[in-house]
Amino acid sequence: GWVARHVHGPLLLLGAIVVVSGVFSAFLVNDAICLVLAPLVLELALSLRRNPVPYLLAVAMASNVGSTATITGNPQNMLIGSFSQIAYPAFTAALAPVAALGLLLTFALLALAHRKDLHGAAFQARAPRLRVHRVLVLRSMLATALVVALFFAGQPPAKGAIVIGALLLLTRRVKSSRVYAEIDWSLLLMFTGLFIIVAGGQQELLTPDAIRSVGSLHLEVAPVLTVVTALLSNLVSNVPA
Repeated sequence: GWVARHVHGPLLLLGAIVVVSGVFSAFLVNDAICLVLAPLVLELALSLRRNPVPYLLAVAMASNVGSTATITGNPQNMLIGSFSQIAYPAFTAALAPVAALGLLLTFALLALAHRKDLHGAAFQARAPRLRVHRVLVLRSMLATALVVALFFAGQPPAKGAIVIGALLLLTRRVKSSRVYAEIDWSLLLMFTGLFIIVAGGQQELLTPDAIRSVGSLHLEVAPVLTVVTALLSNLVSNVPA
């Protein structure tokens, strides 16, 4: 609603979506931000009679790039943080500048690739009419701030998220069943299946000979590791890879 009221040009709207999607994804997981923002951005773009494609691409691309910044930005980072035991502040200090640069490049590339769609005069967007549960909004904002503080304080991210999430369910204003109904169970089931496949491959296919063969690829060289990771991520999804 704030963006709709204050942004009056196609490029400014693109930039606002990149920033919102990228920054929120750094702390609240990119998948969740895509699920939340996509319908909102689509509704806003259509209400302005603009092609929604560059704006939806901005949500998807900025959420991936922004999620690089912290351990809790995406499941891959969570796994890396868990195995490496790198502290949350140290991880963020190293990768937040990379994510910020990536968001600038995302904006520039989308503006260049969709310059025809993003050309046009200033517009006045109508802010969506919202029903606001002020108590729930304040609780949610407080919970989000608290869980991010727990991350930086060195608490295990999984414990902090599950405890604060459980506390948010303790309310008489919204039935917990309505929250559970919003969970994409089929998506979780697909990820579970991918993990089972990868675990099976790890048990049955990673023989000593296979490991020696992989060693000959020189994965300690960053460009080689990048190519192999990209290929594997497209074959079996990035999280299991």
